Order: sequence, then structure tokens, then C-alpha cells
Amino acid sequence: MSRPYQSAAMVTMERFLKLRAVKRNQGREHKIRVSEDGHRCSLDQLIQTLTGKKTALLLQDGAFFSGSTPLSLDASVSCGQEIVYRRRAWVEPAIPAEVQIIHCDDSLLVVEKPAGVPMTPSGDFYCNSLVHRLREALNEKDLSPIHRLDIETSGVLIFSRKRSERGTLQRQFQSGNIQKIYHALVFGHFDPRVKRLHGRFEKGQSRRIFSKWGAVSSGGKKCVTEVLSVQHGKVASLLHLKPLTGRTNQLRAQLSDAGHPIVGDKKYHCDEEVYLDWIEHRNIQRLIHKLLLPTQALHAWSVTIQHPVTQDRCQFTSAMDLPDRFPGAAGIFPQFQRLDP
Repeated sequence: MSRPYQSAAMVTMERFLKLRAVKRNQGREHKIRVSEDGHRCSLDQLIQTLTGKKTALLLQDGAFFSGSTPLSLDASVSCGQEIVYRRRAWVEPAIPAEVQIIHCDDSLLVVEKPAGVPMTPSGDFYCNSLVHRLREALNEKDLSPIHRLDIETSGVLIFSRKRSERGTLQRQFQSGNIQKIYHALVFGHFDPRVKRLHGRFEKGQSRRIFSKWGAVSSGGKKCVTEVLSVQHGKVASLLHLKPLTGRTNQLRAQLSDAGHPIVGDKKYHCDEEVYLDWIEHRNIQRLIHKLLLPTQALHAWSVTIQHPVTQDRCQFTSAMDLPDRFPGAAGIFPQFQRLDP
């Protein structure tokens, strides 16, 4: 296995990078193109099909337009039509004041992504996404992530600093020429004899949660994950996982399908009412007795890639372990044993 990366060309930078959060943004515009092979429907039907959200709730914060014409809920939309949603300015959620730097050179920036901060604009986060804040802090408009982590997932996140090298790096993830290791705390006693999770998954298998991925017997996307180690606690198991494919929500969907959803994961909890309640009320205290933790216990512990310039095999390892994220919840975790990088 590759050793943690050290380079003579490392750029001098503070261990922690200050982030200047935006309290209130100036609004945002979303463009939606109606599918050419779809059929005529109402605006309300279109938005609920695409997002799973109630259109009436979106209208409380903004308005839909076709060109300069405002659209009502029952407005008819047709194939190929472009719809624009203009959301009024809003107060964004707070984000950490700084982010830890794991590595920086002329080509790469590797950071410790905090849980609860989206990589790119999402939901109520727009200006306060990690990409926006890092671009501003470094004054680098070409800074771009080469892989993705969910908003509640913490850990190693790699950015390309040069547009000319971005494609080379992203193709490594698409071709599987990378290695990622995650820590996940899951409900129940995970069978240590299980060494691999595999199956086919497809989005939209739940009638109640449109964005959720579920197992299918045919079609869908192949998902394969190696289980490197299992440690048992009283109510949960701590897993070290190596995904061999890189699908959206792969670990969350696979573990939920195996009967061991990730602790704190609202969308893939065995009771779908948990996620629906969260969407409606956004009150974690209503759900903590079912979730046990306020955010999903998933951590990207290490990522190994090929450097775009030196061609060295580089392993970047997190400075923290998953239990470090939840210092007040030691009783939920098994006795932690760190794997060697």
C-alpha cells in the first residue's frame, strides 16, 4: 500500500485555512429543462417528480418563470421548455470558521472536510458551500473537487488547482484507479464473516423518498464494497470499508439494504418516517432516539491517487478518526482500533 504522500514541491500553507462565511446571500437562480421525451404536465407535477419536494413550499421562498412570465402551480409545461426558479435572498446556515489542510502542492489541495458542510451549493447552502469558501480564501477560481462527499460525511477531500489537470484526476475516479477507505458506524451486530457487499442499485425505488437508491434484481448500477474489518459494540458495529465502485450514496444504500443502516443516517434509516419527519420539521431532537447520533457516522479516512505531475502513488490520510467527531457518544462506539495506512 502507498505511504502517506510527501513532496519536495509542497506549498507552504497554514495548517488551518480561515473561511469567511456569508450570513445572507443575494438569492439564486435555478434552470430546469423539461425532458424532450417527456409528456405535457403541470408545473406542480414536474417539480415533485424531479425533486420530490412540494412545489408550494418552494413558492414560499421564490417564484417560477418561463422567460419573463410567472408560472402558477397548475401552469402547463411542455417538452423541451426551460423553467427558471428564482429564489429570494435568504440567511444561510453557519459553517466552521476554518478547515484543516492535509496537503497542498501546485496541483492538489487536500482538506479535512467537516461534517455538515456541503461541497457544492445545496439546499439552504449556496455561498457557504465548501467550494465557494475555499475559492475565495485562496483566490483560485479554478479550484475544483475531483470526487464527492455527502454533506454529512466528513474526511479526506481532494481538489484540483489547475483546470488543465482536472480531467486526468477525475478519470482516475471514473476508471477505478484510486483507493478509498471509509469508517462507518452501523446499527446492530454486523456479521464478521461478510467480506464483500455487492448488488445492483437504482434511484427512485422508494415511492416516498424519490432521491433514495434501492436494490434491484436487474438493471441499475453495479455496487461492490469490501469489508476490511468489523468491531462490535453494544448497539452498533464499526466497519472499515473499501468501495470498489463509486456510486452515489453507495455505502449508505448497501449497508441499509444489508439490514445495517449507518447510525445517524436519516434518508437510509430503516423507518422512512424518520427522513420525512426531518424534511418537514428539521428538528433533530424529535429523532435522536431513533438515530442515536445527530449526523450520519460516515468518514472518508483515506484516499490514494496517482499524482498528475510526478505520477507518484499518493495516499492522503485523515488526521481524525470517526469517533473523534462524536466525543460525547463514546458509549455507542466499540473500542476503536485504527488500521495502518
